[in-house]
Amino acid sequence: LVSGGRTGINAQNNGGALSITSTGDVTGDSGYGISANNSGTGLTITAAAVSGGFVGIAAQNSGGALSIRSTGDVTGDDYFGIFARNSGTDLSISAALVSGGRTGIYARNYGSGTLSITSTGRVTGGNYGIMADNYSGTDLTISAASVSGRIGIYARNHGTGDLSVTATGPVTGTTGSGIFTINDS
Repeated sequence: LVSGGRTGINAQNNGGALSITSTGDVTGDSGYGISANNSGTGLTITAAAVSGGFVGIAAQNSGGALSIRSTGDVTGDDYFGIFARNSGTDLSISAALVSGGRTGIYARNYGSGTLSITSTGRVTGGNYGIMADNYSGTDLTISAASVSGRIGIYARNHGTGDLSVTATGPVTGTTGSGIFTINDS
């Protein structure tokens, strides 16, 4: 178990690969459950349950691939359950249950590779359940179970590859679209 008054785990890396693994609960009372900033050769986060008063998991990567895998509940009370910004190569998120005050999962990829989001449990957000912007790179792929928000799933692909959204359960947009996609490739 890891807990902090502001941030549970805070990691910054400027060389080589950064890897964070937690098997128990991680809590940041007023800030971030896990906050990671990498400019090395890659960033990998593997977690169980994570909660933050602001954001559950926040990851920013500018070198190599960014991978986030959570097997438990991830909660960000005010903003994002999971926030990921990548300008390296691939960005991949694999999650179970995720909730955010504004957005459940928010992913922005400026990298040269793919953006992939997989969720096996319910993802909820006050504004967006899942919001994914692929500004460069190749494919954007979302595979989800149950998702809800004012807009359930928002996906925009500016990359050179395909845009694919698959849902195996209900996707609900309470005031907007259930699924909203734009493919500019």
